[in-house]
Amino acid sequence: MTIRLLRYETRRYAAAARGPLLVLLVLLVLLALSVARPVVDGLLTGPPGGQLPVAPAGGVVTYLLGTLGSVAVLAGSAWLGAAIVRAAPQPGRDAEAAGHLQSLRDRAVIEGRDLVEIDTRWATQAGQQAVAINVCTGAVGDVWLPEVRLPDGAFALLARDGESAAIAAWASPEQVTATHRHQRPVAVRKPSRGQRHSDKDGRAMVAEAEALVRGEG
Repeated sequence: MTIRLLRYETRRYAAAARGPLLVLLVLLVLLALSVARPVVDGLLTGPPGGQLPVAPAGGVVTYLLGTLGSVAVLAGSAWLGAAIVRAAPQPGRDAEAAGHLQSLRDRAVIEGRDLVEIDTRWATQAGQQAVAINVCTGAVGDVWLPEVRLPDGAFALLARDGESAAIAAWASPEQVTATHRHQRPVAVRKPSRGQRHSDKDGRAMVAEAEALVRGEG
């Protein structure tokens, strides 16, 4: 695992734990203040007339606040742990989404099939009128999708037959986002030694072919 990939994983877990961790820190501060305040007040005022202090009526309130704070801290800790556990299998889910979207890309090369992003103009029970942005070419056009309502940002594989189009398969916006998230750590991995040698050999073959063509010209 490269340093860049390690940094990516660290940022991923930090992003998952950021919210629960901030809440937990705030709860810890509030709990510390609720516990420390009676002690500080006692040190500043001291026992009246040199007598031993009598438990104030607010002691019960302080105890309850401390108990509730402890419960809140435990709940925040459980939330933090759940967020970290939930983030652990995320690469697997992202890889599954990336595989699904790649299958849509592969099927889009078939004649009469287009992979498009959906941007809804309006929708009714009868269907959805949308702007279709071709993922491969960037071409933009209107499309009518009968008896369906896809969310904006979804990728749809359209099977066209003249002016009509049917959805052969589609990927949700969440799956598209997961695919992009999966491709980022893949991009930071350095090529293996075998891949570097293969690329070098390929470039050498191209150079030889170009030299041969120039020689024949």
